Amino acid sequence: MNALRSIAMAFAMFSRIPMPRIEWKKENMRYMLCALPLVGAAIGLALTLWVWVCLRLKMGQTLFVAGIALIPLLLSGGGKRAHKRAHGAAYHMHKPHYQRGIIA
Repeated sequence: MNALRSIAMAFAMFSRIPMPRIEWKKENMRYMLCALPLVGAAIGLALTLWVWVCLRLKMGQTLFVAGIALIPLLLSGGGKRAHKRAHGAAYHMHKPHYQRGIIA
């Protein structure tokens, strides 16, 4: 049962795929990283489905490439999380003093 909870926690942590709420305990988090390849497999499955639909419906190259680029970002939440992590705390350091509320 802990393995299923670890898988659900991995999907909740590393993807935007909806998962049921799981209590975050150390026992449940123990094998969470072992389940990370399953998150990648789910995103790969979505990409495979997109390729199949595009080939079946003979969609244009632009739409095909846009889907290939956006599906991993949408399912993993990569763009938003990475931007927030990279620029969250440092953003305030680059603002001029009058925007931070500090009078010099």
